[in-house]
Amino acid sequence: MKQGNVKETGPVLGIEGGGTKTRWILLDPRGRKRAHGVEGPGNVLLVGRAGLEKIFRRIAARLPESPQAIGGGFAGARGPAEMATVRAAMLLVWPRVKKIVVGQDTDSALAAAWDKADGFLVIAGTGSNAVGRVAGKKVSVAGHGHLLGDAGSGYDLALRALRAAYRERDRTGQAPRLAAGLLAHAVVV
Repeated sequence: MKQGNVKETGPVLGIEGGGTKTRWILLDPRGRKRAHGVEGPGNVLLVGRAGLEKIFRRIAARLPESPQAIGGGFAGARGPAEMATVRAAMLLVWPRVKKIVVGQDTDSALAAAWDKADGFLVIAGTGSNAVGRVAGKKVSVAGHGHLLGDAGSGYDLALRALRAAYRERDRTGQAPRLAAGLLAHAVVV
């Protein structure tokens, strides 16, 4: 598989860790899919190294062979400390891997959509943000996590719906049907 000016001679594992789920795929050197799957949330800031290690061990158990190289994009991997956390967890599970490339999940999404060309993406999943490239320079807004905003994200929409349902219950003394449906799926921590 050709990646830039590097040619991988063994299997390559790609992992995308998001706020709700982690998707992964193992490709052979010709780019053919050998295995793929979905695991739980992979946001570095929320699950930490121990959580990532658990996810990676579940992935490793499903691989037909060990990867030679791993590339991953992870929510919450905003700087060197978070990327080092991801690499450390990967090396615990795959100590013989020859190459590891880690970045933000937005970087991999931007590359998948636009390769190296200028362009923008609006991402609205568990979290939300907008990311793009102008004249070769990356620009982004939002994506600061559920506590600081992420307007339009799944979390934001659910929170607004719950607030509206409770306001209606407080105003009328009766919980709207929406509240029952939302609370039936709520997780109490």
